[in-house]
Amino acid sequence: MSSFEQLKAQALELGLSGADVAQYVLQQQNGEREERAREREETLAKLQAEKEVQLAQISASKKPASQIVEAMNGACECVASTRPGNQGTRKLVVPADCRRIVLQVAHESPLAGHFSHRKTEDKHRYLVPTFFALRELPSDRTGFFAFDLLYGRSVRGPFTVLKDLWEDRQLKADDRNSLQYVIEMRNKLQECAQLAAQQADKCLAPRTLYNMTSSLPPPAGLRPSIIRCDTSNFGLGAVLLQDIDGTPHPVAFASRKLLDREPRYATTEKEALAIIFGVKKFDFYLRGKEFLLETDHKPLVHLQSSRCSNDRVMRWALQLQNYPYRVVHIAGRDNVGADLLSRCPGK
Repeated sequence: MSSFEQLKAQALELGLSGADVAQYVLQQQNGEREERAREREETLAKLQAEKEVQLAQISASKKPASQIVEAMNGACECVASTRPGNQGTRKLVVPADCRRIVLQVAHESPLAGHFSHRKTEDKHRYLVPTFFALRELPSDRTGFFAFDLLYGRSVRGPFTVLKDLWEDRQLKADDRNSLQYVIEMRNKLQECAQLAAQQADKCLAPRTLYNMTSSLPPPAGLRPSIIRCDTSNFGLGAVLLQDIDGTPHPVAFASRKLLDREPRYATTEKEALAIIFGVKKFDFYLRGKEFLLETDHKPLVHLQSSRCSNDRVMRWALQLQNYPYRVVHIAGRDNVGADLLSRCPGK
């Protein structure tokens, strides 16, 4: 079937434009569809006619069973079967001079299920037109047809696989190779599907964080603010968040390197220094309203009480008295933003 672009080019060559082009393309496509449908009908009618002729020939060539009886009358005998698994049964032995007649009549009888050389001739006669007819059938689900695949070009390929799956019998070496290919391909596809599902889960896990950080919302004065601070051996990190519909969204980020003397501070002192840095950095957003101070260092929960015995930490606690805040301890795995900023600090 000609493509839309080819039909459009033909219409333009004919000098058509506007709605005339669309009408020309539609007429050409409808004509091609009707022609293909007519070819399919002719092919199917031809196959049906050949089938009827063959059935008529088979019916005319049938030989009476009396010929077989006369040929084998008194010449056959029954002996005990020696085949493993068939002990105790008897089989009919046909003399050598009568076997040709038996095979000839059996092959020419449609009740026998096969027609000897005629079966091969019929296969070549009907196989190619049948494949052509199947390929001509429209497929809405896929862009290809079953007979274009691996086993579509082999008549007995899928039936051999089904025989092994249904009957659980041993296959020949050639068939086993084909079946092994299918099994390996199925396993590879399953592994690919599992890997794709795992990767999809990994991509969806931080999706909420990506949605929050894709565009920073402007700070709103009425929303509760949250400060998360953390420190490392390299720098300080702080994140300002605001609660929007029950979910904390980041508003601003800040970080800096530790000064030459600050790496020698104790862990509690460095964590308190990160809090002072974050509060001073976001002073414009925090002054005059209560905010939540979240830290993953549990000793700083008592920052507002008199239990702190460290002089440096006590001085920083006095500086924070100008702000209405509450200190809350969170797990280290929840303090990802501030921890990342402290490990990759700015200037």
